[in-house]
Amino acid sequence: MIVVEGPDGAGKSTLVKELCRDLGLLEGKRSTVDRNKLYETTRIDLYTSLSDEIRGDQPSRVWDRSPFFSELVYYPYTGGECRFSDWEKSFIFRTIEAWGIPVILCLPDFETVKANVAKDKQMPKVEENIADIYETYTDMPYYTALWDYTREDPKSSYEQLTDHCMEFLENRKRRM
Repeated sequence: MIVVEGPDGAGKSTLVKELCRDLGLLEGKRSTVDRNKLYETTRIDLYTSLSDEIRGDQPSRVWDRSPFFSELVYYPYTGGECRFSDWEKSFIFRTIEAWGIPVILCLPDFETVKANVAKDKQMPKVEENIADIYETYTDMPYYTALWDYTREDPKSSYEQLTDHCMEFLENRKRRM
C-alpha cells in the first residue's frame, strides 16, 4: 500500500499513474466510482487495503488518496461527520507507521492547485473551500515524502520518491 495524498489539483492522479507504471503496481480501487459517494465507502476501503497489506497475500497497490487521510481533511466540507473515532484514528496512524507504509503528500504551491481545481469539475464544496483544504494539508500530521511536480528538478525528486517506495516494497517482501 502506497498512499498518494493531497488536495484536489495537486498532481496526485498523474503521480499515481507514473508510480504504477514505474514500480509495476496496480492502482487501489474504491468500492464506488461515484465521487459523491466516496465518503460513504471510506471505512471498508481503508480496512480492506490495510488488511491486504498486513496479510501480504495481495500485491501492494498505489492509492490515489487514502480513504483515511482524505476523510480527515474533507469531511468538514462535505456536510458530514468524520466516520473514524478517535480510537480508530490512533490505531490507523500507528498501523501505517508500524508497517512503514509510504504516504506521499502532493503539495505544489497554492496558486497552482487553485488554477488546476478551477479547470475541472469538482465534488460539491471543494472549489469554494480549496484554500482551507490546502491549508489543512499543509498541517497534515503524518507523511513520509513530499512531492511538488513544479520544482526546478522534478526528475531528481521523482527518483528519490521511487527509491523511497522501492525501499518499502523490499521491506514488505522480507516481512512476508
